[in-house]
Amino acid sequence: MSEGFTIGVEWLKADLDDPVEAQTMAEVSITVGNENLSRIHDPECGQVTEGARLPTIGLVDGLVRKWWQLLYEPQRTIDRQPRQNFEHRHRLDAFTPGYVFPPVGMWSGGETVMVGLFRADTRFQAQAFLLPTSFRPQPVARGKLEDALSAFVQATIDRLGLINGRAAELREDWDRVTSSLQRPDEQEWCRNAGRLGLDPYDPDMFDLGSMTAGISQNLFADICEAADVPELFQTCEWTRYVTTRFRSARPISVRTFGGPPYRDLSMPGWRNGHDGVQLLRQRLGLPLDPKQALERLFDDPEDSDLDRVTEIASGTIEGIARREGSEVRAIVPARSIKQKRFRTCRAAYLGWRAGSDTDVAVTPAETWRQQASRAFAAELLAPAKLIKDRYGKTGLNQNSVERLSSEWLCPAQIIVHQANNHRIPVKGVEHAAVF
Repeated sequence: MSEGFTIGVEWLKADLDDPVEAQTMAEVSITVGNENLSRIHDPECGQVTEGARLPTIGLVDGLVRKWWQLLYEPQRTIDRQPRQNFEHRHRLDAFTPGYVFPPVGMWSGGETVMVGLFRADTRFQAQAFLLPTSFRPQPVARGKLEDALSAFVQATIDRLGLINGRAAELREDWDRVTSSLQRPDEQEWCRNAGRLGLDPYDPDMFDLGSMTAGISQNLFADICEAADVPELFQTCEWTRYVTTRFRSARPISVRTFGGPPYRDLSMPGWRNGHDGVQLLRQRLGLPLDPKQALERLFDDPEDSDLDRVTEIASGTIEGIARREGSEVRAIVPARSIKQKRFRTCRAAYLGWRAGSDTDVAVTPAETWRQQASRAFAAELLAPAKLIKDRYGKTGLNQNSVERLSSEWLCPAQIIVHQANNHRIPVKGVEHAAVF
């Protein structure tokens, strides 16, 4: 995780017709850790600035209006199409029409907020962005980032004083957000709307409360992070049905697992999932062989069909798990044994991490927990060391991937993904991400 997020403001004098824009003219800089994401070169004067020069009113107005979507809607795995207009909701330069602003984006990482860069559109500007060449989206502690954005919003409001018009509307909109932040039930409503990419203050928005009957708050939040709005009703109906059938699911005992690895949000989620497998290998003497490992950890799901539910019925939800004491019960819809094993391992990790009497969903959301569950399942079903021992020198090809997939009952895409992550050569393999 980045050590910090800063949005700096240096107020400037400006002779503009609009008094609101004139009063909020500033150089706005954005840094994540040690990386400046807002440095700009102006070729006409040869000047390099640390930030964009523009009235902050437009940027702040966008931040306030899109607060919940911007900070609570996550990305989804690459095999899932992004929600409609996702990029537009999460690009800060979408809030600054007519002015040059870097293509900084923000979206939810679950427990964190991700800060990244979208592709810059410089067709209608002379200035050049001096962006980091190899910058990848960075997780930032949610509290720190929200505090920084709140301070930026408040600084702009204070700068405007008693000016009416746009300034009064901004103050009213910000008061509404801060009021929601102070009311737990309303805050959760707004977060769930944001997770769905919706505006919680839209008077025409449907009643989210009507969807939650029989679904825990934690589970509904997981659903909102993953489901598309048109399929939300169907997904909730499927979830209610599935949660009545937990007793028919074979329990997975996590008593011998011990505590899960420390949740260090300064590290990416995938590392925690990988560390979880290493921890179980140390504690339980778990073998590397995937089939033997699954037999040791829990009854191998290969020969059980109690929880076979049609794939289409679940929408984007890939499984539901419930933690009760030291047992996890999981129901995972699947098209194949390989897919079922992968999703069952993900559910086991999420249940292991969950508190007692907690329901969780296995989803394609790119959040910290979901990323960790995917890495946990991948390392269990396709151990990187075994792949490296066999093919570290020669690399993998289509035949060797299919051979390992059949031997380990693991989706071929997971084997390719593991090889790529551990720098094992992969040649001539079509890498489809759907599994």
